[in-house]
This record gives sequence, structure tokens and C-alpha cells, in this order.
Amino acid sequence: MKLKLLTILFAAASLTAFTSCSDDDDDDVKVPASGVPTEVVQSFKAKYPSIDVSKVKWETKGNYTVAEFSEAANQEELEAWFTTKTGEWAMTETDFGEDLFLVPAELNAKYYQTEYSSWNIDDMKLYSYPDSTKDRYVFEVNKTGQQDMELYFTADTYDLVKAIVDTDRVITPDTAL
Repeated sequence: MKLKLLTILFAAASLTAFTSCSDDDDDDVKVPASGVPTEVVQSFKAKYPSIDVSKVKWETKGNYTVAEFSEAANQEELEAWFTTKTGEWAMTETDFGEDLFLVPAELNAKYYQTEYSSWNIDDMKLYSYPDSTKDRYVFEVNKTGQQDMELYFTADTYDLVKAIVDTDRVITPDTAL
């Protein structure tokens, strides 16, 4: 009887744990291609003319319509953010994962000149904006016994401009980097 009760309790606890974990933000709403505003599709096609729009996954996140896609098979993943009302391109997030060979060699070299060079890289992203002076590479790094960190590098000179504790915040076009 005790074994049966323990099994039921374990199953219930497992079910609760699995249903409470999710990568999806509650504010993110998947949108069928037919529901994407025409202005957004036109801006997307102008910005990424080589991408087949029918292979793009669309979502709305707050005031933005976001296109998720890859430019080539097994390459970095991109999210292009467009204002939903006007279709204006606001930001692109390029996710390089952990592969330092996907980022410029000069950035790789600058990373190895930082005090975090011995840390493990969890993720690397490039945030691109209409005003390219705001573009930033963001490395998420960790080391046993240390707080996870986010390292912000300029996209033109690859200089480390700040290192902050990683808070797992979602970066949007409105986030100050």
C-alpha cells in the first residue's frame, strides 16, 4: 500500500514539475502566416529577400511581430522584430549558440582577452538595430562557483563595454543595452 501511495505521489509531483516548465513566454502568441500584417511581410521581404516567407514562424510579442527563421540549414537562428502597426524593422537577434567559430575572429580574440576567458560560453547572440551604433554581441558565460554573467561587446570594434549578472531577461527592441 505504501509503495502504491509513493508511486502516485511521485507521478503527481512529476506531472506538476513538467507542466510548470516552459520556454514559451505567456505574452508570445503564435500567428499563422495569413494573420501577419501586410506591412510586416513587405518589410521582412525587403530586409531578407533570400528567405522563403512560407518557412518563417511568426509570433507577436507585445507591440511587435517576430519572424523566426534561419538563413541556411544548420546555421544560426534569427528573430527579426517588426512593429506590428507600421511594419518597421526594429531589431534582429542572431543566435550563434556556443560556437565561437560562427562569430568574427576579432571578437573571438577580444573575448579571450577578458577576465572571463576561462569561463564556459552558454550562448552568444548579436542584436542588430536600424541604428548600427547600438548593435551588440552578448555572451552568456558561467563558471562553477560564480554567478552567470552577460558580456556586452560592440559590434564594430568588439570592445567589451559591460559585464553584468545574467538575469535571464528577454531582450527586445525596447531594452537598453
